[in-house]
Amino acid sequence: MRFNIVMLLDRNKIPFNHSGIVINFPKIQIENFNNTKIYKYHDNTQPLVNFKLNFKSGAVLDKIPGLANFTMSMFQGGTSSMNSSQLSEEFEKLGATYFSNAYWDECAIGFTCLEKYFDKCLDLVAQCVFDSQFADDEIERQRQKIAANIMHNLSDPSYLAQVTFNKGIFLNHPYSNQRTGTLDDVSSITRNDIVECYKLMIEKSSTSIIVTGNFDDNSFNQKISAKFLPISNNTGIDAVESFRRIHSPHLISAKDESSQTNLRIGKASIDRKNPDYPAFQVINTIFGGYFLSRLNTVLRETKGLTYGIHSYLDSRKYGSAFIISTGINCDKTSESIDDIFEISDKLTSEKLTNTEIERSVEFMTGSFARTLETPKQITGLIQTIDSYDLDLSFLSDFYSRIRQLSADDLIIVQEKYFHSSDYLIAANGDVDYLSSSLSKFGKFEVIAI
Repeated sequence: MRFNIVMLLDRNKIPFNHSGIVINFPKIQIENFNNTKIYKYHDNTQPLVNFKLNFKSGAVLDKIPGLANFTMSMFQGGTSSMNSSQLSEEFEKLGATYFSNAYWDECAIGFTCLEKYFDKCLDLVAQCVFDSQFADDEIERQRQKIAANIMHNLSDPSYLAQVTFNKGIFLNHPYSNQRTGTLDDVSSITRNDIVECYKLMIEKSSTSIIVTGNFDDNSFNQKISAKFLPISNNTGIDAVESFRRIHSPHLISAKDESSQTNLRIGKASIDRKNPDYPAFQVINTIFGGYFLSRLNTVLRETKGLTYGIHSYLDSRKYGSAFIISTGINCDKTSESIDDIFEISDKLTSEKLTNTEIERSVEFMTGSFARTLETPKQITGLIQTIDSYDLDLSFLSDFYSRIRQLSADDLIIVQEKYFHSSDYLIAANGDVDYLSSSLSKFGKFEVIAI
């Protein structure tokens, strides 16, 4: 005889974890190699090593949008002794993965490999850094790959909504550009532009190095000294100015024949070094930072207007933005914005409950603990510390601080940062419908992406 047991989930009863999660913060070492910071984290439980070389210059410095991205793609384009296919084959023979990427505020190249192949992979990366050839045929091959990726992104309404928002919130600042450039940008980039960008990184950009996993500490510094001495004394490139929010009209971009609207709503916001940052993150989790948030409870669970909605802080070196992101049926766009504004404004005037605060803190703590499970994840953690020039104690201080916050502490921060009055609305969808139905929220400008 077989019994079928059906367990029903009571969605009206919110689950809660009272376990009191303890975070074991990784022991990270910092050393200096001339002007280069070296971050080390040892983990000998697996025979893997992660290596990352950061150049402290990124897409924010592009004279042509997309130039840093194009240049970093050419680090995989071949050296004087290997073409791009041969280079890829060398890494594959070692069972290694390698990358070279451009971000907003830095560029990076690195690899993950077995410990026994570390020397060989380090040599290959050093060749990519100092011996890239920028062959014309490889430039054209990369140009086609980047253009294909841009065209793919242009078919994604979520991407279009984010680009629309960036153009409004970061108006007149390089952050308003598309990090990979437009099709016109990419087609205009020449070999001379790429070489100029490359030389700026190699000759001037300050650098840092991250190594995590199973590596020999005794020989590591000697290997780094032998391979990367030429860039270790770089003093850095002049920084760009921090952006200042210029209030602009709300923005709409077109997605032809779309039955949905992708929304980005937000404002200029704080950075990680702001004393209010811990409290802000606890509040944001309650507002829109996880499934049990107020935004998701009202718009998804209660009204069924969306499959999901979340809010987050987009932190960058020269300016950050607080963003609410969702996709909804076109005819529910106005109603959804009304709800978002109402929930946001209510948050500024009412104290949070102790249950909300405790649940938010437990969620944040548990989520963070899951990011410390592998050396590769810890590489990402160190990247954040390095990118924003944070102390190693930043994270332990942060998670200690959020456990001490009371409703009285938080209401002060709620009142400062969560009013809807200065929100920028960016929508991607049916232009004609949105221009009419959203006019009650103020002036809108239609832009092309």
